[in-house]
Amino acid sequence: MLFPPEAVEYAQNLSDALPLSPSLRVLDFGCGYGHVTRLIAPEVACIGFWDAAESMRTAAARNLASVDNAFPWDEGDLDQPFDLVLVNSVVQYMTADELAGRLRQFAQMLRPGGRVILSDLSPPGHRPLADIWSLFHFSARRGYLLTAARNTLPLSDGVTATPGAAAAGKPPGVKPR
Repeated sequence: MLFPPEAVEYAQNLSDALPLSPSLRVLDFGCGYGHVTRLIAPEVACIGFWDAAESMRTAAARNLASVDNAFPWDEGDLDQPFDLVLVNSVVQYMTADELAGRLRQFAQMLRPGGRVILSDLSPPGHRPLADIWSLFHFSARRGYLLTAARNTLPLSDGVTATPGAAAAGKPPGVKPR
């Protein structure tokens, strides 16, 4: 999730579709900056987070340092099974072989009856510009357009601002059921 408002919507949709409980062990695989991890953490026993990009893992660890039940997941740790693995906006960046390997890995990591949720999948032939338009449209509907543009577009020195940096405080939590 790039922006906290998207994370709020994702966490709410997840909670509506699959009630979370204080006994669940969850992995946010492809956690980005950790916005979803932060929102889900109060609803579950613990939540691991991981991202393919080392810079994202570092940013997530920094952003989640105050979340007591969130922890950076080590890819080799298969000893502590999860009840739920969230894979959002990740699959479209994998080859077919990588996806097959990850699905096998997720199956090994799950407790009996555990689930893997794949979401935000891009179909073949998908146009990336449509994603950008969708992000800006979403941001405009939420009154977040200028911040989204500032955090997405490159700065004059070629560096992109850290998404969410302009947002003050923590993202709002998931609405109680």
